Amino acid sequence: MNRTLMTSAVAILMGGLISLTAADWRAPRTPWGEPDLQGVWTSQAELGVPFERPASFGTRQLLTDDEFAQREAQAQAQLKSDNADFDPETADVSRAGQVGSPTSPSPTWLERGRASRRTSLVIDPPDGRIPATSPAGQRRLRAAGLGALDNGPFDGPENMGLYQRCITRGIPNAMFPAVYNANTRIVQGPGFVGITYEMIHETRIIPTTTRPHLNGDMRGYLGDSRGHWDGDTLVVDVTNFNANDDYRGSGSGLHLVERYRRTADGGLRYEVTVEDPDTWARSWTAALDLRPQSSGMFEYACHEGNYAMKNMLTASRAGEAHAAAVLPNTARAQGSQTADAAVGFDIAWNHVALSVPNIAESIAWYEKMLGFKGVVRGGQPNPNARQQVADLRRGNVTIELFQVTDAAPLPESRKNPSEDFRTHGVKHFGFEVKNLPAVLAELKAKGVKMAFEMRDTPTEAFAFISDNAGNAIELIEHKAR
Repeated sequence: MNRTLMTSAVAILMGGLISLTAADWRAPRTPWGEPDLQGVWTSQAELGVPFERPASFGTRQLLTDDEFAQREAQAQAQLKSDNADFDPETADVSRAGQVGSPTSPSPTWLERGRASRRTSLVIDPPDGRIPATSPAGQRRLRAAGLGALDNGPFDGPENMGLYQRCITRGIPNAMFPAVYNANTRIVQGPGFVGITYEMIHETRIIPTTTRPHLNGDMRGYLGDSRGHWDGDTLVVDVTNFNANDDYRGSGSGLHLVERYRRTADGGLRYEVTVEDPDTWARSWTAALDLRPQSSGMFEYACHEGNYAMKNMLTASRAGEAHAAAVLPNTARAQGSQTADAAVGFDIAWNHVALSVPNIAESIAWYEKMLGFKGVVRGGQPNPNARQQVADLRRGNVTIELFQVTDAAPLPESRKNPSEDFRTHGVKHFGFEVKNLPAVLAELKAKGVKMAFEMRDTPTEAFAFISDNAGNAIELIEHKAR
């Protein structure tokens, strides 16, 4: 009896202590009395969380147990793929060396972290979706896609993005995880907070005493930061951004309000509210839950290791020299139109561009059906990106794929070649083949969707197929006369 009473008393006491500890938790303080945010923090556990919330989750911010189990299973499957051995002679090298591909770097180089229950990094609006981007913002996004993540031009490093040139990831982009180096170090002194980002290795010095922003003519890649303490939360107001450092299409009017605070579970909560009236109709907010990183940070050495930019520029110069040497003799063979008295320049076919709902599915379709090899610019399909671009290549034929968030689907009337001619504009693109009946038999065995069955004439045979997004493709065989 006494033992029972003793056990109950201990349980009550321990329960009271646990409740008291949770209820009375206070953020740690520096020796000079300010909230202590110091340490190295990692956001790697948030890497698998979509930046914007899939519509199926509605306004839910957390996964159910079943959904979380699926995410964990996906993470394990990806880890298995990363670890898998491959034969360089037989492996799928269409995305050679890219993270997540069959020839992905080993997990030694990756920081995938543990799975998270969060449904999106965006927490406001309530649906977890960024407001629609204005036409001006879309133009800035398209301009930012040039250079290393596009087909050029590669006239010089200025054609490439600031990230590709190892200048900056910008903020708030630097806070959000990539495939590695998802670490941030915070140090403090009286009246100042310093934040260092491991990737690209740049540091912000943020004053926490009252002072005005810099003159509007003084602009930087990381903007101008002014902080203050709101209870246990560091609030940082950031303005004066360089117009070249666009964040998701924003312009020089970008304004951020960041919030940093310690949490009772030993973590660090980061929230950022983003606004730019020239880009979005309303502000929106994203958040990260960071955890302590006991291993510290390492030198990123971006410039020292940036062989990619040098190689792209060198290859471009070599390509220009080769073209200058052979173009006069091969222009017509490549389908160019040689200059004549009316036109003072030559042209050669370059590429066709398609907008698709799912870039990964389209790459798979074109590889399976038509033998193209697809490469996503920037590495791998990224569910967090507002815009993704990929190149499909077979021989000297290039197809450019775009996946843009909130893009309208292809109207049903445009999927029928005959009906599509009732509106103006580009209607389809075509490939010349030999033995069209045999080609169609192979494609149908693979499950291709026919848009227009083969029509045979004395001079040619042609048919239309639909790709996975509904785009019409003509296959044509010209007969010998």
